[in-house]
Formats: sequence, structure tokens, C-alpha cells
Amino acid sequence: MRVERGNDANLSRSLHGLYNRLINNMVIGVSQGFTKTLILNGVGYKAAMKGADLSLNLGYSHSNEIKAVEGVTFKVLTPQEIAPLNLGKDGVGQVVQVSGASKELVGAVASKIRDLRPVEPYHLYGVRYSTEKVIRKESKSGAKGKKK
Repeated sequence: MRVERGNDANLSRSLHGLYNRLINNMVIGVSQGFTKTLILNGVGYKAAMKGADLSLNLGYSHSNEIKAVEGVTFKVLTPQEIAPLNLGKDGVGQVVQVSGASKELVGAVASKIRDLRPVEPYHLYGVRYSTEKVIRKESKSGAKGKKK
């Protein structure tokens, strides 16, 4: 599909690329779909499906229930499905995929899940995107051996 603008006015030029991308994302969403992959890493962090909804245990005293939004589906991957994804060796716990036809909606739901427990840079505990690079920090060394 090709989007053409009627004139070279500033407003037409600025909206031309926007509408081109929006239409392209709609076509890709219907033909292929969009997927965001989230990694849950931490002691006792678990993800389970309850019907179409997603139940997450993220170290809190209660589990977080994510209701399935129309047009978005969840999938908790098994270890056999995780291996071909090459997610690296830095703390891969459970993996959840959020997929759907709308790029905006898939991204919003994945962001909502990530905001429940953002990754911390010392042990990489938390929820992060599979493409996210977290810079690890060194733990505090302190002044253990020094005397005053």
C-alpha cells in the first residue's frame, strides 16, 4: 500500500509518515501479529494461566491477576519453547509472551505487566523485556578492612 499526500504544506508533510506507519502496522497486525516477550526472573517468581487470564507471583504476599483484554492473548512458555529463543544466560526464569493484532495494545499490556515489578540492576530480579539490556551494578563493597 502506498500513501501519498495532496500537497507540501507543513501539516500534510508531518502527518504523511504517521499515517503511513499506522496503516502499515494495521496490515502487519492482521497478517502476522505482534508479540512482546517478557522474562520473569526471581526467587519464587511464577506465571500461570487461569483460563485466558494471566496469574503472576512476583514476590508479593498476593498474586497479580492480569485480565485478558479483547484482542490480546497470553502464553507462558515451557523450557522447550524458551531454548530456541536464545535469551542469553543472564537470569532467564519464566517467559511470558503477549501477542495480538494491535501493536499499541500489545505494548500497553506488556508495559503494564513490566510495571508490576521493574528489574533491579544488582541481581536482575524483576520483569523485563527480552530485548531489554540491563546494566548490572556492582554490589556495595564498603570499608570492611579499613581501621581508623
